[in-house]
Amino acid sequence: MTKKRKKSHKKKFNSKTLIVLPVAIVLGLFIYRNFAKPAFSDLKTIRIGLILNTGGQYQASSVSTKNAAELAVKDINSDGGLKLGTKVYPVELIEKDAKGSIDLTEKAVKDLSDSNNVIAVIGPSSDHFAVSASDVANSSKLVMISPTSSDLSLTIDAKTGDTKRYSFRTALDNTSQVSDLAKFITGNLSIKSAAVMFDKSNPTLSQQADNFKSSFQTAGGNVVDSENFTPAAYDFAKQLSSIQNSGAGAMILLSSPTQALTILKEAKYMGLKIPILGTDILNNSTLLTGCLTDCDGTYLLSNFSPDLTTDEAKDFISEFKDAYNTDPDETAALTYDSFGILFQGLINAGSTNPQQLRDGISQISNYAGTTGIIKFNTSSNDPQRSAVILQIKDNKFNYFSSLNP
Repeated sequence: MTKKRKKSHKKKFNSKTLIVLPVAIVLGLFIYRNFAKPAFSDLKTIRIGLILNTGGQYQASSVSTKNAAELAVKDINSDGGLKLGTKVYPVELIEKDAKGSIDLTEKAVKDLSDSNNVIAVIGPSSDHFAVSASDVANSSKLVMISPTSSDLSLTIDAKTGDTKRYSFRTALDNTSQVSDLAKFITGNLSIKSAAVMFDKSNPTLSQQADNFKSSFQTAGGNVVDSENFTPAAYDFAKQLSSIQNSGAGAMILLSSPTQALTILKEAKYMGLKIPILGTDILNNSTLLTGCLTDCDGTYLLSNFSPDLTTDEAKDFISEFKDAYNTDPDETAALTYDSFGILFQGLINAGSTNPQQLRDGISQISNYAGTTGIIKFNTSSNDPQRSAVILQIKDNKFNYFSSLNP
């Protein structure tokens, strides 16, 4: 790692340069789930859990998560460790592989808390694993940050509607994604009329369609057409013709990457000229594999691009590439930022006490991460954060612009 990059990472992770809030260090013995935790005054290392799900469709994201997590811990320790109060502690990473199982994911959370005495957990990334893990973590009063989950149930109890106090996310949630797209269409593209096309069999996509309609209206736009389809559909001429004749200036597409590929090809064949936009679900290699030039011009919302030019992004990308001989993907960047958020939360709290730590994360008001600006507040465990707009061109996801909170 070059001297320049080391200096930048030192600025981001070094305890001496993170904002220290005047919070007293909690002393004494913390009793938790009938297991004796080390008293903060006796703490020798800060242990952080990492939950992976290797194998099959999760293998690539697990490798990215693991690599970024180990890099984040290496960076903080190379600067001497994490300073809490008047003491500096080395950070230790405890990894658990849930092997793509919900049961093993929940067990991993319990084991990390009860047997490994971690003070927080990073991961899982995939929505269904993350939501299940968050239920266990929340009931155990164990702080958990999922790098990539966008499911609203990660931070909100689906039954009660209450906030899961100890569960946080780093990525944009599903509601924020369509809200940001609405602002991008009306603001950056100066388009005031839009159509929505969505898979009505998918509750998340259906809810996003409704959320986009209200967000677009709030942003000064008007949704002039709303079309739906089912997973069994293979011909979308009727829906696309209706949109083409509606006067819409843009179209939001909420579907799986596989169906989006068919829809985008058919839209081009029919001569639909308006911009088409999608959420991060379409930021998928499946789209590029079959698109060739048929998807050119399509906008996608994301959390990260390897073409970001902020100092934090450039330093992370360079260091990651030096370490692993490949560019970091969105999962890697969000994982690295998850550790940065946790470290800043610990600094703010001045303690590993779970309640004070979760409050310390809520106090993060302007964290400059590799993926952009990230903010929390006391009313929500979902961040207000930068969004990245990508545009498909020459069969690549190209950086187009950023939307900052």
